[in-house]
Amino acid sequence: MKNIICIIFFILCWAFLFSQVNFELDFSFEKIDSNDQLKNLQLFDYNDDGEDEVIAFFSYDYNNFCRLVCYNQSGDTLLTHLVQMDSQEDFLNGCMFQNQNEEKFIVITSWLDEDWEFSVSIYSFDSFALIDSISFDTLSYYIAMVYFIHVEQYEEDILIYIGAFGGLPGSSSAVLYKVLFSNEILTFIEFSDDCGLRIIKYQDCPDLIITGYNYDEIGGPSVFQVCKLYLVSNELYSSFQQLFHISGSVYCGNPAIYYNWPGSIEYITVNDNHFDVYGLIVSYNIYDTNSGNSVHFKCFDPDFSGTIWNKDDTQIGMESVLSSTCVDVNGEDNYVMYFRENQLEIRDRINGDIFHYQTSTINPFEIKRINDGELLFFVEQDDETGYDVYVLDGEIQVSADINLLPVPEFQLLNFPNPFNPETTIKFTAENAETYPPWRIEIYNIKG
Repeated sequence: MKNIICIIFFILCWAFLFSQVNFELDFSFEKIDSNDQLKNLQLFDYNDDGEDEVIAFFSYDYNNFCRLVCYNQSGDTLLTHLVQMDSQEDFLNGCMFQNQNEEKFIVITSWLDEDWEFSVSIYSFDSFALIDSISFDTLSYYIAMVYFIHVEQYEEDILIYIGAFGGLPGSSSAVLYKVLFSNEILTFIEFSDDCGLRIIKYQDCPDLIITGYNYDEIGGPSVFQVCKLYLVSNELYSSFQQLFHISGSVYCGNPAIYYNWPGSIEYITVNDNHFDVYGLIVSYNIYDTNSGNSVHFKCFDPDFSGTIWNKDDTQIGMESVLSSTCVDVNGEDNYVMYFRENQLEIRDRINGDIFHYQTSTINPFEIKRINDGELLFFVEQDDETGYDVYVLDGEIQVSADINLLPVPEFQLLNFPNPFNPETTIKFTAENAETYPPWRIEIYNIKG
């Protein structure tokens, strides 16, 4: 009996030590001005030293300036540059990219309030000289923000995808603009509605995956919203295949009444090297006053011919997923980890089951993988003057069962003890009827 107690004590200690995901602070970087507003964050080896730098685009002085800052992985400021906007122009977002000739460029998007025009500009990164700029009418949309700028190689040229928030009286939606950069000249290609909230591109997928939404007043105090998921071909003129959509409405009275109201579709499989094996996972919430709120996870086949699994459970609350990443757990590559508030959850990509959840010491707004494969977790500092960057404190080693059920008090007896090759085990437990069927597992001294 004493030997069994020692073994159980050893197992419980081992499980406690290895049942948490831990993080450690790697470095921090500060804003140039505490009022700077972060618009975009990239990892990019801008000085060709073999190590990714942090490239940050900030708006400065009430959006009249774009501030570009490069930090190294020690948090030192390596480069900073200001691009001034026109007096009636607001900086919306920026992005850095490199073409096949290894020339580096900066994309800056802006909004000219006086003429209701959307502008895309290309600058040389080496000289910060303006190469070309194009402005175009937004079909009476008021562009309030740019969600993303995504650059793809197209034959010998560059296609720039820009997802924005567009508004009309009584409605708004995520809109997508596409611009061609060829021979240092920008050309407007196409505009797409309902399709510009988030974008992701996997190495083993020839197409882009884009989410979008539209939001309309449908008379009186009611509002209707549709969230959509598209597969978009990376061609000069794209084809759009809608993979999934959810819709609902809300009566904006007092109190508001929700009917199947959809939250935005979030990508869960970020930083993914195994899309071709496990597919794409998305998450969305449904808010409904009558039937209750719910959270949903859906996994698509790598060829998008169908879904592998659907799950409607979570252990970490109903808020939208703030950030997510693919991770290795216990040496296996089939897991995703995502954050809500100060909690994290790990899910098995193969079957969708929750593998682990816990309170987290960090709540990252973005997770990126540097060129050596390490994950960086970006957290805004409490005083909003800068950012802390965390890394995993060792490999993730957690138990699938250690925190999914409370452990009741129990007594366990076995005879003979020690045993070889067999023993008889008897046990009793309090409130046994409130727990699922019992399972006994026997471990050796190595756990």
